[in-house]
Amino acid sequence: MNAINQTTTPSGSLQETCLLVVLRIHQFSTTVSDKRESTKIAKEKEANQNRYRVSKRTLVAPELKTIQEIANGARQRFKFLTRPWAADGARIIPGALWLDFSREMEVIKEKFEQAADVAALHWEDIIERNRPQLGSGFDRSDYPTAEKFRAAFSMTLSPYTFPTSDNFFSNLLDDEAVEDIRKRQEAATRAVLAEGSRQVAETVYEAVERLANRFAEYECGEDGKRQTKLHQTIVTNLRDLVKILPAMNLERDPELDRLAREIDAKLCAASVDEIKEDDHQRREVAKDAQDILTSMAGYMGHA
Repeated sequence: MNAINQTTTPSGSLQETCLLVVLRIHQFSTTVSDKRESTKIAKEKEANQNRYRVSKRTLVAPELKTIQEIANGARQRFKFLTRPWAADGARIIPGALWLDFSREMEVIKEKFEQAADVAALHWEDIIERNRPQLGSGFDRSDYPTAEKFRAAFSMTLSPYTFPTSDNFFSNLLDDEAVEDIRKRQEAATRAVLAEGSRQVAETVYEAVERLANRFAEYECGEDGKRQTKLHQTIVTNLRDLVKILPAMNLERDPELDRLAREIDAKLCAASVDEIKEDDHQRREVAKDAQDILTSMAGYMGHA
């Protein structure tokens, strides 16, 4: 995964340091309602026709699987680099991360569109490959033209300015109502930030815990073989997280900044290849990770 540049803790108000972003991904639906089978079953059951719905999966193809995997990767990266804001899908991203993030998402979008182009190019072949799998349930009218199929795929990343407690029609309300709205919005913002900080801390905790467990388990059994495997991502994922942690510290909590520095110095310095070759170093790093978990448990209120 592309690395986001090292960032610093944001200063200034949330409105000055952050953006709201929405990621929208649309794909072709491979599930349709089979009206004929729905009617048939309803009649067999002597039931109201509206009570039965039979659906069928019209398409299974590696071309579509590729598109789905790219879309899932985009959602995961989006979630990793942002924090929740509203139920409509808008999420917070620190301005310090925006430029690299938007460039990275553009690369993902290009891959998504290229994969959709390939699927559209092979559209008729994909349909014919699925015909025998559907048997008598195959219905050519379930499939649109290649142009309409391609048009069903899109990926957009939309940034928005952050709302403030002054973003409402104060000229239409009396002073008391205006003040009440301002207090409610500011309280909601504080609650969202607190939840965002909690999620950041939980993400860090889980990543450190994963590393501690994997390193501790990487011992030889009685047969002389290692009891588990160590992958590069166990360290590289933690490094990626540490790089963005200062920017994600929206409440400017000095303890989170301190944790980022400690994790970077103690857990991210060595490569997995070095750790595999040096049991003493691996055990020391595992111990450091466990000590960090203990200190984080107190910070997060864990028992």
